[in-house]
Amino acid sequence: MAFALVTAACGGDDDDAADEPAAADDTADDSEPADDGDSEPADDSDSEPADDGDDDASEPSDEPSDESAATGGVLRVGYVSDVTTFDPFVLTFGHFPSIMAMYDALIRYDDDLNALPSLATDWEISDDNTSVTVTLREGVTFHDGGPVDADAVVTTYERAMDPEVGSNMLGFSVDIESVTAVDAGTVLIQLHRPLPDLAITDILQAISITDPAGIDDLPTRGSGSGPYKFESWDPGVKVVLTKNEDYWGTEGPYLDGIEYIVFGDDDALLAAYNSGAIDVAWDIPKKDAAELDSGSVLPGYPGSLTYAFQINANRPPFDNQNMRQMMQYATNRQGMLDAALFGQGETAVLPWAKSSPAYDDSFDETYAFDLDKAKELLDAAVAEGATPSAIINVPTSRPPMVLMAQILQSDLASIGFDLEINALDAAAFGELYVAKDYGIITNFNGNLAKYPTRMTGNSTFRLEDNRGWPDGLPEEYVAAVDAASSALTPEAQEAAFAELRDVMLELSWVVNIAYNQAVNAVADNVEGLDVTVDTMLIMENVRLT
Repeated sequence: MAFALVTAACGGDDDDAADEPAAADDTADDSEPADDGDSEPADDSDSEPADDGDDDASEPSDEPSDESAATGGVLRVGYVSDVTTFDPFVLTFGHFPSIMAMYDALIRYDDDLNALPSLATDWEISDDNTSVTVTLREGVTFHDGGPVDADAVVTTYERAMDPEVGSNMLGFSVDIESVTAVDAGTVLIQLHRPLPDLAITDILQAISITDPAGIDDLPTRGSGSGPYKFESWDPGVKVVLTKNEDYWGTEGPYLDGIEYIVFGDDDALLAAYNSGAIDVAWDIPKKDAAELDSGSVLPGYPGSLTYAFQINANRPPFDNQNMRQMMQYATNRQGMLDAALFGQGETAVLPWAKSSPAYDDSFDETYAFDLDKAKELLDAAVAEGATPSAIINVPTSRPPMVLMAQILQSDLASIGFDLEINALDAAAFGELYVAKDYGIITNFNGNLAKYPTRMTGNSTFRLEDNRGWPDGLPEEYVAAVDAASSALTPEAQEAAFAELRDVMLELSWVVNIAYNQAVNAVADNVEGLDVTVDTMLIMENVRLT
């Protein structure tokens, strides 16, 4: 199990999203799965799968404490962020509760990033680490009855490699040279260069396999092989999933279905939870977690996500490097953590979990809040022709982000920089984000607890269609990512991660603020609910008692 339920007194963090527009989460909230806090050996994930019947968060094998617990019933999950699409490649935070219910990837991870079987029963990494041969589970079908075979995997992976539709999967598929069906049950994935074992299994774990016959339906109904399948969607109101009677898992699914109910704000969400109208309240504000009178709290995976200011480095005034560097020192991370997240969590300068081999806590001191240093950099930028003013775009659906922007605005004003806050509703923020029509925004970063270069799964870090550098990425960043991705020995990785840290902080188009760990309220009658290393909900073992 990725996480056991803990008492409601445990805190958490606020809003979270894989990396797509924070506003895609439709309402005010504070908690969010950040992805930070998992430890992982830089390069020692086994290429061999664990036993098929392995008892783990990734295998549907959890037994409820009470064997008499009846199967059936409908789990009611409440959230303030409706889905915007059912395409599993588009990772907005609002999709995190339902992706694992509807889709499977080739493998899964346990809490320690050990690879476990899912649609694949075996994966063999070549001796030179330039390819992986995947053996598929036999007899698995998609929700509409088509086979989960090698052709389906090839189609899915080729779509993930397409810059036009790959979305958040581009950060994983960028390392793939080709995908070939060896036979109906075997797939060969050829890589551009040698990768560490963990970087290879990250690819297998991240990309959800979709039905080739249902690609056109992905935006409106989805097309996967998971334990629950699409029944209906009333946008802004409710998503209904029903049990997949033909699911391949050795246990579950136990429920008749799942309803994802959209609420207008956090107060309405919590009122519904406290009244028993819903069984799970997804991503509740930190300030409310300790006040719950009943039930338990399921925290998100530590270190998987951060709150951040994301900068468009090609737009004035942030096309000036001194101006971007200034933002690092003008960001009062601890003040924002205390005020916006009620002191729950930890500050973050780097985009990785603190247990990551790429993390270096010395940068917490190097980039500590320092308005005198920020003023020096601001003056240097103005001397170079930069204008000391900008607009920061924030989603009204995320109050902690609004407060973070207000704190930044006040501190910048004290050194002569005029920051205007443009608060937008979810739809408007999402449009602005997708169009890259901004100078600076508040948002989340995800994929931070895996192999360090998997942070390129975020659109602001990825090597294709990067939102922070819409006119083209700096060569030194691309080179640093490539070197870190292909470093195979601990010594080479240490040097490559150091270079990547230096390059990213020198360029400073992302200013991390604090880790964001989601807090989910779970009623006493819910058993078996869990989270992945990405803080997505695992549903196939859930029962209602």
